Amino acid sequence: MKGLLQQFQATIERESLLPSGSKLILCVSGGSDSIALLHLCHQLNRLFRWQLHILHFHHGLREESDEEARFVRDLSQRLNLEFHLRTTRDFQSETSGLQEKARNWRRAEALKLREEIRADSILTAHHAEDQLETWLLKWLRGAHLSGL
Repeated sequence: MKGLLQQFQATIERESLLPSGSKLILCVSGGSDSIALLHLCHQLNRLFRWQLHILHFHHGLREESDEEARFVRDLSQRLNLEFHLRTTRDFQSETSGLQEKARNWRRAEALKLREEIRADSILTAHHAEDQLETWLLKWLRGAHLSGL
């Protein structure tokens, strides 16, 4: 992770992405990509002195949802970071368009929290397979190349 940490830091500094002292919301699902983002930001926090807030979304759609929420909450506490949980049961009867509706709900909740705590940025993590899947779905739906 050291090489990744150095690369992450270099990108942040080169692109002036996340200034020192910024208040950041990290959207953490408990998956490997968001946990990696959490650990990278936590490691760099010594240098950048960010105010890190962890946001977890609980959709109540899978058996693992409660366990994932506890895992992210416990990890946040161990790292001494502010934890925020947003829950909904609105999607349990949904069958069509579930992913898009859930994504829109997560986006709206993250923006609400940003307003509430006056955060500077919201960070999410997606591994390459997620990005490829998103690209393919947009392409299959007929998105123009500029929209991909």
